[in-house]
Amino acid sequence: GYIITSSDVTEIIEQQKKTAEQKVLLDTIFASSPDLIWYQDPSGRFLAANPRYASFSGVSPLELIGRNAEEIIPAAYLESFTETRQKAMESRQSLYVEENLRFADGHVEVLDTVVAPIFGGDGTLVGILGYGRDVSARVAIEKKLRSTQLELEKAVLDANKANAHKGDFLARMSHEIRTPMNAIIGMTSIVRKKLSDPLFNMEQIQADVRQIETSSQHLLGLLNDILDISKIEAGKIEVNEEAVDFFKLANTVATIIRPRCDEKNILFNTRFNLTPPALYVCDSLRLRQVLINLLGNAVKFTPECGTIDFTIAEKEKKRNKTVLSFSVRDTGIGISEEALVSLFRPFEQANSQISKRYGGTGLGLAISRSIVQLFGGDITVSTKEGEGSLFSFELALASVSAGEEENIAVEDAAGKLSGRRALLADDVSINRVIAMNLLEYTGIAIDEADDGITAVKMFADSSPGTYDIIYMDVQMPNMSGYEASRAIRDLERSDAKTVPIVAVTANAFKDDIEKSIQEGMNAHLAKPMDAGKLIDVTLRLLGLR
Repeated sequence: GYIITSSDVTEIIEQQKKTAEQKVLLDTIFASSPDLIWYQDPSGRFLAANPRYASFSGVSPLELIGRNAEEIIPAAYLESFTETRQKAMESRQSLYVEENLRFADGHVEVLDTVVAPIFGGDGTLVGILGYGRDVSARVAIEKKLRSTQLELEKAVLDANKANAHKGDFLARMSHEIRTPMNAIIGMTSIVRKKLSDPLFNMEQIQADVRQIETSSQHLLGLLNDILDISKIEAGKIEVNEEAVDFFKLANTVATIIRPRCDEKNILFNTRFNLTPPALYVCDSLRLRQVLINLLGNAVKFTPECGTIDFTIAEKEKKRNKTVLSFSVRDTGIGISEEALVSLFRPFEQANSQISKRYGGTGLGLAISRSIVQLFGGDITVSTKEGEGSLFSFELALASVSAGEEENIAVEDAAGKLSGRRALLADDVSINRVIAMNLLEYTGIAIDEADDGITAVKMFADSSPGTYDIIYMDVQMPNMSGYEASRAIRDLERSDAKTVPIVAVTANAFKDDIEKSIQEGMNAHLAKPMDAGKLIDVTLRLLGLR
């Protein structure tokens, strides 16, 4: 027989010791692993599970032993758990799944899980080993990266769309600007030719001049739209508060729109439900701009013999303000649901056929909505394709007492400035001619200077009190209007600090207005000059109203 020696016993003891140490090591790894580990027999009874798995099930590792999956696995996960285990056993291959598990304490983890069938030496299935690793951080990063990628793709798509829209806009603007420019240049040549004819017909020339004026106003409107949308995008558009006669404002707008309606045989109905004197604090220029734009669109898109209703009505009082509603209803072509999405976006029109058939820049509604929002309201639209549209908005405005309305009519200023003298500084002679013609009816005398240096010299060489007011262009060669104004204010004479100086310039942004005041000027007027505003500012600064 086989004789066991002491060395054999020693070896056996050492092997058992190593086996015990390995078991301790494996038990330690099993117990302290940050991953979820469990082991089941083929019937689904748990034979082992580590603490991490127990934290998911809410049952301690020892309590898991001998219990079936149906007793341990939450109902929300039991079906998928059983299905994965069954597939692993049938395929005799490990399966990999990603799953979201809600733990017993309520927190959720994303796990990469491996379910592996275990076989004995004879190939018989002896158990199922499960192993789950928390990959929540990785999944969150991947999700963030996917989200960022989608955002970048959307941004690129939006940018491409915006560029396409702006490209279309520039093409439309080129056409829109060239059309009135062609009329202005062409009609000017025609007028010059007719004037050289000794038998020229004055009525025809007056009609030609009216056409030039109309085209000039149209061109100015286009340029104003471009400037306005630039100010809107730069966040620089502002509204001025002034007392406004709403009867006068409404009738002025109606007077502008009615001839356009008459040309197309459109029935133009107006209803102004206002309580006299109907004086409210508002920016009359901006509000008139919005109403003319909405009504102009209504005329443009309403066929002959259609109808347009223009309504302004007082609705209710809120605190110290009155809510006024404004609406423009037409029986025009209407707007499709697809086009409504981009209706108020700048540079866009409902479709490419709109600009080809009706013209326009695609800026009007975007500008109008921005202005109404600055007033504290918003434009809404109710429409159906082929049946017309209703554009409306409401504003809460403070009322004022009678006698506070703004702007004097040009004809009312005749002779009011007789005996007064002004100094007009502008390096462009045509600008001086225009200003002198605008002020002609007031009776004011005007001396001209073609740059800032000349203006300062003329003022310095004159006796104190010679000039009642100075109209100063800003951008001039040799010395700018700002520099000239500072130089005049610095003169050692009694009227240098007090003579009113009005900036008359093409620079019309808020920053330009503020700079004019900072440089010692008393008021700011934007070109092209408006006779009413020019006279109104003059009378105010001279204390005549």
